[in-house]
Amino acid sequence: MKNLALIFFLLIASTVVAQQEVISNLTYNRVQEAEMVKRAERLRRSNDMGARQSLELPFIDDFSTDKFPGNEDGQPIHWLDLKTYRNNTFAINPPTIGVVTFDGADEYGYPYDWDAGNAGVPCDTLTSAPINLDYDADDDIWLSFFFQGAGFGERPEPQDSLFLEFYSPLFDQWFWVWSNRGEDMDTFEKVYLPITQEKYLMDGFQFRFINYATPLGALDHWHVDYVHLDRNREQGEVIDDVAFVYPIRTLLQEYSSMPWKHYVQNPASFMASSVESLIFSNNEPPGGAATGNRTVENRTIRVFHEGNLQAENISLDEPPIGPQSFLTLTEPVNSSPMDYVYDAGVDDVYAIFDVELTFSVSPDFIQTNNRTKMQQVFYSHYAYDDGSPERAYEVTLVGSRTAMRYVNTMPDSLIGLMIWFEAINEQPGLFSFFPTVWEASGSGAPGEEIVQGLWEGVTFEPDTVYGWRLFRFLEPVFLPEGPFFAGTVQTIDEGLKIGLDYNSSYNQGNLYYYSNPNGMWLPSSAPGTLMVRPVFQSSNIGPLSDELTPWEDARIFPNPASDVLFVDPGSYLKPAIAEVYNLTGQLVQRSSITGQTAIDTNRLPAGMYVLRLAEQDGGVQRSFKFVKR
Repeated sequence: MKNLALIFFLLIASTVVAQQEVISNLTYNRVQEAEMVKRAERLRRSNDMGARQSLELPFIDDFSTDKFPGNEDGQPIHWLDLKTYRNNTFAINPPTIGVVTFDGADEYGYPYDWDAGNAGVPCDTLTSAPINLDYDADDDIWLSFFFQGAGFGERPEPQDSLFLEFYSPLFDQWFWVWSNRGEDMDTFEKVYLPITQEKYLMDGFQFRFINYATPLGALDHWHVDYVHLDRNREQGEVIDDVAFVYPIRTLLQEYSSMPWKHYVQNPASFMASSVESLIFSNNEPPGGAATGNRTVENRTIRVFHEGNLQAENISLDEPPIGPQSFLTLTEPVNSSPMDYVYDAGVDDVYAIFDVELTFSVSPDFIQTNNRTKMQQVFYSHYAYDDGSPERAYEVTLVGSRTAMRYVNTMPDSLIGLMIWFEAINEQPGLFSFFPTVWEASGSGAPGEEIVQGLWEGVTFEPDTVYGWRLFRFLEPVFLPEGPFFAGTVQTIDEGLKIGLDYNSSYNQGNLYYYSNPNGMWLPSSAPGTLMVRPVFQSSNIGPLSDELTPWEDARIFPNPASDVLFVDPGSYLKPAIAEVYNLTGQLVQRSSITGQTAIDTNRLPAGMYVLRLAEQDGGVQRSFKFVKR
């Protein structure tokens, strides 16, 4: 659970990362892209990009629900553009669950300009729908909002400002009303702005936020929350609102996901006895002298499978929460009175459960922020991370190794590693490594190597898709029950940018690195959680299953080869690319193939090589090792 102690650790940890360890920024937001693709399809079907008539007061959005065009829940549309990123992972201790984040990436998570210099230029815009503001100047109309620079993202530089503008229907013109220069903030600040000028007090009024950032991707972060416009308000007014701060992560003891066939062997041993959540009271009376507790009631946890209620517990405990205070709530899971374990009988191959927590207080300004939910996914991999990177991790120098500790809960065969790679905009090119698995030594650090996969190369270029990639071993590798390490051995000086779930802390005690100057494995001092997942044999390995099928029956022969190597792509019938690399990672031959194709190997020196098959766009790949006589 993400509590205040964890927040403090993350804030200071980046200053003590070892010399060879680097915490870097994101260039490309793959999670944002995936969400925008779905939204774009909903918009295509509905053909509805915004409000057709002015909204009436009050205008309120705390981003706990989706009020953007193309939302799934039928919420009224409050915003006309989609450039910002609605999320619950980038901000530190927001006043309510959910914020919108501004950066240098567009609505699909791509940099606005791959070739831009390091200068603040207009990037994301958040524009309100038209609002009926046809009121008198003495109606006490105020706009308020919270903002934070950086959070778990990158600090905006002084030139990377956040602006607010008002639109006057009278003059058909936007006017500057507020801005803040870039800074690193670990708390949210609240802004109150009165609206009294006649040029704004009419039907069709709008406001918009604009950030200035380096347009090279997910950089220079600003976060905005709890936008509230209404009449009969005053600065410092009471806000009777208690809200969740973050989503819950897991009902398992440690992992966010684990292989289903491992879980069903002994479900009770993997379930957490309880789950914690963090809430915050926004109550603050006039004058800033915070007074008045609220009682947290009807605390409920529910678990669903395919829409069917599996379990429910309503807590009888009703703790108080003071104004401007955080409170950690603890709900039972595999303990009395709930005594719940995920039902091992729902499926033989995989399972997905929906979990939600709710509570109530009275009075309460917004009820939608009293609910948080998550999906517990069981496919065939172990994971600590939440699937959303906020930063990236790399270790420099040739031969550097990175290893994440896992505990295998039953003897099984490992087929490969899923690794989240981030784009590298500083030096595009081929970044090579070996996916590797090690035993756990008696000291707790990585020990003897169990298996090293084929040499792998990840090509980082503009417009290339990044995110989760599965790197298969040539054959499944049997692992006994017990601890092991999964990671990479790199063959270049430049570090591999592996996704870092920056708002959790499972690197502590699990992540190790090995860099040549040290000559030994060292525990990492990097905050967050490295996004490397070991994948075991299964008929359903999750979201990557469909991507793997094109090359499942591909083969090469003869092996060893002399003058010619035949490549049979199997059921994959589209044109493809076959690349031959030597074991130093150098590309020595490249051919286009369609169907079974003969590749001339006569001129290759004798030795070991790697043949990589890839779709023409570089997407799905599979590698084979062969010997040239």
